[in-house]
Amino acid sequence: MVKRLLLAGLLFIVGLALRPAGQARAQEGPPLLLQTSSLYRVLEEGSIVRVRIDVRLSNQDPQTRKKKRGTVYFYNEVGLPVAPGVQRVRVVRGDGRELKVTVNREHIGYDLLQIRLGRRLFYGQHMNFTVTYDLVGGLSAPYYIGPNVARFPTYLAGDEGQVEAEIPLSYDVRIDNDRCKLTRETEYWHVQCPSFKQTGTYAFFVDAVRPTARAELLSPPIPLARRELRLRIRYFRGEEEWARQVVEILTRAIPMLEEIMGFPYRGPSLLQVRQSTTTDTLGYEGLFEGENVILVRPGAGPETIIHEAAHLWSRPFAARWLYEGWAEWAARETMRRLDMTAELEKADPPARPPRLALADWVWEGGILSGEQAELEARGYALSAFVVEQLVQRLGLAALQEVNRSFLPDRRGRLHPATSESYRRALAARGYQVDDLWANYVLPRPPRPGGVLPLD
Repeated sequence: MVKRLLLAGLLFIVGLALRPAGQARAQEGPPLLLQTSSLYRVLEEGSIVRVRIDVRLSNQDPQTRKKKRGTVYFYNEVGLPVAPGVQRVRVVRGDGRELKVTVNREHIGYDLLQIRLGRRLFYGQHMNFTVTYDLVGGLSAPYYIGPNVARFPTYLAGDEGQVEAEIPLSYDVRIDNDRCKLTRETEYWHVQCPSFKQTGTYAFFVDAVRPTARAELLSPPIPLARRELRLRIRYFRGEEEWARQVVEILTRAIPMLEEIMGFPYRGPSLLQVRQSTTTDTLGYEGLFEGENVILVRPGAGPETIIHEAAHLWSRPFAARWLYEGWAEWAARETMRRLDMTAELEKADPPARPPRLALADWVWEGGILSGEQAELEARGYALSAFVVEQLVQRLGLAALQEVNRSFLPDRRGRLHPATSESYRRALAARGYQVDDLWANYVLPRPPRPGGVLPLD
């Protein structure tokens, strides 16, 4: 099995926007305390996540004391960052009065709710209000919401408080925070977390899929060097647009992958791509099974899909870092050549050798846990980084020749590359990469009194 980890960062720029108002402006950043309780509810009918945030606002700014004479400062507006693309926003005060709210969509990664309080809030005063809004289908990553799919991050909306979620029992549900509890109630799954502090704190990621009846889409043949390849896409009903996009992406990407990897595709004439639950993919974004089956989670982006398809050319590699590193690099190179760079996930190369020897990076089995996810992210990023370094130093053509030397011989015998046999194959052709192996693949322990740089 080959897995593709979701490496894209969850982009949600947070920071409470507070604005004092009145006859004069007070100093910037006065201490208003927002205590919140947020509930994310996936609706049974699908395609909607309804969010409710109960807010208690306390003015702790001594510059806004109420007085009878002189310049008076107060608050009459507050800003609240929320997910991008929110709809049907309402704000209701504790006394039942609906407050005016403007949605500012000019920010990158979030919308800002500018809420008029409908009163002057002085020092020592409090007020309660409730914010409701909907997340709907069509949102961009990391939000993906469809008729049978709900994948979204949750955040603390204020300075301190709780974050909860409710998902119908018809969904297969996973969350990524071991500190939060997922329990089965009478009518829904309930996620409960300890209290959080600090505005914008990431709470947990909800990954909910309803395993409904599936539909199927068969692609036209894709011409390759020695054969044609067809795609069979199996997807949850309601995800037809996603299935069509997968066909379009792979129809363009697979011939380019063959060119980049440098040897003809020799596998089965049918590639199956199945939209699957998180349990099916063992917590990964994508997973490659056998010779011709790709499992991907709903909403998987082009890079994940192309990465998994690149494993059609992974037979020469035994070491996991070669297996995954070449697939990762080839997927990104394919997207660059096909002018799909806008959809590339950001990948920051490691500046210093991390606490991971790539030769020791193996798949431990089981469903991906929170602690394991950090190590996996390092492995994927570092593997692609080392392959990129090899390509830059030696050239793609030279590495293609090395990779072909690990294909099955005329008798069909296969001796895929380990970390050491790959280094020897490079050295036999006059390529010296000892520094890469020493720093990243097989790092030596530091000498007594010395320090090996680790992040």
